[in-house]
Amino acid sequence: MPQKSNINTTELSKKIRAAEICIIAILISMWLLVWALMTHTKNEYVHRIVQLQEQMLPLVESNMNTSVDNQSTGWPFTQAFNYIVIKDDIIVSTGIDDIKGQGLTLKEAFGQELNFEAVLNRINNSDNGSDWISKSKAAKKKWLSWSCNNPKGYIYILISQEEDLIRLSGFNGFSSMLMICAGLGSAILLLSLIWALSWLRLSAIKGLR
Repeated sequence: MPQKSNINTTELSKKIRAAEICIIAILISMWLLVWALMTHTKNEYVHRIVQLQEQMLPLVESNMNTSVDNQSTGWPFTQAFNYIVIKDDIIVSTGIDDIKGQGLTLKEAFGQELNFEAVLNRINNSDNGSDWISKSKAAKKKWLSWSCNNPKGYIYILISQEEDLIRLSGFNGFSSMLMICAGLGSAILLLSLIWALSWLRLSAIKGLR
């Protein structure tokens, strides 16, 4: 009888360990999937808003044409999309207070940012496009969209913070909902683990009787 009890206890321990490992593996896999989905979806949301930023460039051009030389503009989107106008490599108009009226080149204003040289090469070699710069690997990205295709020789640029683009895109609502669903899924899995362990213990007790 004691030998049978030892066998049942050993089998029960193995079953409990297997159930724990299975549930933990599912939990880890689920959260890895959530992380991957959030990363992928965030990039999609950001690029969608960057495309909107590109489509706003003609508005910048039409808004600046009559005021670019006197530094006076009525650009209404400064909280999310700041503009820069360049003529002969000099920033002649901008909504960014830190560089306004200083007569800086784009490189003098942003040359220390990561990926800036690649962006500058793209601006010099393509009429329009979008790319990112960042102060450091840990810092949020800034997204630049530009248009150079105009007879007056101006370069029109829109620049925005990635966190502002994320907010405008609606990603925060999606990520909150995804986290709630993941939390509920985790709770269900943990309850399943508790139920499985209780069932195994009850089965073992009945087997000993």
